[in-house]
Amino acid sequence: MADWTDLPMDILVVIAESLTVIEDFISFSVVCKEWQSATVILKKKPSLPTRYPRIMLSENVDTKDQGNQDDRYFLNLLTSKTCQLKLPEASGRRCLGAHYGWLLTVGFDLQINLLHPFSRQQICLPPLLTFPDQQYEYDETYTPQEVNRFFVKKIAISSNPQTKNNLHDYNHECVILAIYGEFDVLAFARLGDTLWTNIQVPSRCYDDVLYYKGRFYAVDCHGVVVVCDINDNNDPKATVVAPAPSETHDQIQKYSVESSGDLLLVSRIRGGTLFEGDDDDNKKALYYTNDFSILKLEEYHEEVNN
Repeated sequence: MADWTDLPMDILVVIAESLTVIEDFISFSVVCKEWQSATVILKKKPSLPTRYPRIMLSENVDTKDQGNQDDRYFLNLLTSKTCQLKLPEASGRRCLGAHYGWLLTVGFDLQINLLHPFSRQQICLPPLLTFPDQQYEYDETYTPQEVNRFFVKKIAISSNPQTKNNLHDYNHECVILAIYGEFDVLAFARLGDTLWTNIQVPSRCYDDVLYYKGRFYAVDCHGVVVVCDINDNNDPKATVVAPAPSETHDQIQKYSVESSGDLLLVSRIRGGTLFEGDDDDNKKALYYTNDFSILKLEEYHEEVNN
């Protein structure tokens, strides 16, 4: 009977490099220590798309074991099972979901990176202090390191940051658009840029942003939908393509969602406030969801002047 642990390391590396789905990659790595070593020393790490949707769970900041602080857990939404990955690149950093399997991370060093949690590849983006509007007072209230926890609200990316031909080459056509700052405005950066560029917007307090059919769409807290024109770096601007729906108030969170090829505006209606905690000083406000409202947005066609 063959002993699969005795396979030569160069053969194991070739097999590991040929895996294209993260579930297969994880299964390969847990067979034995020798097979796990092959995944660590890969020179060409694939982007490894996941077959099923996963959620990265919050970091365990209370652990006293520094080694455990490098571990992150991912929940498979279909099987309700978690997998554990060694991910020191995310340790102590705020993580935001992106697309194509990538995360955006912001550290106390104020550096912003794109991180692929399974291949562990990183791409540096312009740091936090290069955003144009820095409205926060960096004093006893907020230090720059503390601002990193809430400065960037959400991002969307236009395409896979990696090229298909060479997974170690970056796609410089990739654009990252962020909702940021005290007033939740919009800015963008292309791979290789050294700073973020503001987008002229008709309103503030944007809730969500989405890349849809070659354009970035954003929705503000009132439900106004705008499309962003970033082709001209000297005059990037957003134009209203859908007004606010008639029913809106402060307890509604707005989301832009693509479903079956359609662009949808989803409103989450939150109810009254619940509280948890034993006494008034320790009570924490909790919000619960009462209902959802879903509107289909008519397809936007840009006017062409003849």
